[in-house]
Amino acid sequence: PRAFDLAITFATRGAAPAMRLLGQMYAGGLGVDTDHTEALEWFRLASDAGAVEAKVLLATMLLDGAVVERDEDAAAMLLQTARDNGHVSAPHMLGMLHLEGRGVLRSLTNGADLMRYAAEAGDATAQYTLGILYSEGAGVRQDTRESFRWFDQAARGGNTEAQIEFALGLLRGDAGDPALSEERRVDDAIFWLRRAAEAGNPVAENRLAHAHAQGFGVPLDPVLATYYHQRAVAGGLPDARLDAFVNGLPEEQRQAAQARLAQDRERERAQASAAAGIDAEQPLP
Repeated sequence: PRAFDLAITFATRGAAPAMRLLGQMYAGGLGVDTDHTEALEWFRLASDAGAVEAKVLLATMLLDGAVVERDEDAAAMLLQTARDNGHVSAPHMLGMLHLEGRGVLRSLTNGADLMRYAAEAGDATAQYTLGILYSEGAGVRQDTRESFRWFDQAARGGNTEAQIEFALGLLRGDAGDPALSEERRVDDAIFWLRRAAEAGNPVAENRLAHAHAQGFGVPLDPVLATYYHQRAVAGGLPDARLDAFVNGLPEEQRQAAQARLAQDRERERAQASAAAGIDAEQPLP
């Protein structure tokens, strides 16, 4: 492929971005057969040549330990260099190492400072983590309102765990504007649970199943309750109370939920086929 040929040409001339690109091509099987060992070597070369993104990619592989022996010390040094050079993902990753004491001395304060830096830069995962730190008073002064301020931002950024935390905080009265009415709190909580459920989060699916089974904040709908329950179970979250609820329903309602689940599977199959360039009308082998 022309992209691979160009990357090889420039990489052999010492171009660090081309070396990094080759690593990503081998890691993702983009135009070449997937080869993680080859990807590792190109990331090393690119990192040594000064490519900041390659340092983060190499650190990720060193932390994972699947392709190369795990080396948390080396990963931490690479991430520190990347952070010093302005890489947007490095502060969050380095912050986690400080919080866990991996490759560096454990420091909740340093971890929280790095997490705040990443959160203020718009990293939704860091915003969620910072919310947890404020909730627990880990590395920062415990502050429930501040924790939910960060959960709010992370939820808006698409972090499903934060969406659930914020939804539950709304229901408890800990999150959102204190002047919100109880009805508005429930409506907002359901909104965030739906967002998380749409992303496939089984905890949100389970909460929505209970909501529809009880008519709490949503219309009483046994079919939707069964649908969300089955999705949550498929995601690894069983619930004996909901099992009993579903088992007590008429057969036609259970079948209606199964039909809805089948539609989900067909839609996912069509999307996967389209992404792979396969005719969705043709049977899969």
